[in-house]
Amino acid sequence: MTKSFLDIVYFLEHGFLPAVLFDEKRDLIGTLTEKKNVVYEIFDGMCDEKKEKNPYSPEDFKVQSFHVIDDWFALDITFPKPERTPLCYAMYIFYRNDGSGKGCFTLERGKNEQGIEGIFLCEWKQDGSHVNYGHISLDEYSKDIFEEAFRIHTGYPARKD
Repeated sequence: MTKSFLDIVYFLEHGFLPAVLFDEKRDLIGTLTEKKNVVYEIFDGMCDEKKEKNPYSPEDFKVQSFHVIDDWFALDITFPKPERTPLCYAMYIFYRNDGSGKGCFTLERGKNEQGIEGIFLCEWKQDGSHVNYGHISLDEYSKDIFEEAFRIHTGYPARKD
């Protein structure tokens, strides 16, 4: 894959989606929950604009919406397998039923200090800043990461015991 193509992937995951999420004039959450294949369509449009061939299909981008706990909801966006660091495996968007409390977390491909391939749990803040919460092995890539992101964002566990 060309650098230009991978730059489009990076922009979608690290620039466009977080910026639109926190833009008060746009309803990314509503768009993602109501329109099937919208992430693919956005990405495909970006590829067309840059005259890059899009090798992905709509099935490579999945969006799941679900209730977490109390008045908290989440979107789980799965991206095609990342080709390089720091492209993303997934993005978690948290929000309250009334649309407040938005949070954006990414699961980014990367290697730790020992060179072991894994995932970095990161957060995109409303001001555009990026926070890295550390490396997780690929073996631990599970709902535990989702629960950790939810706890970081809200201070609450994702499940009532």
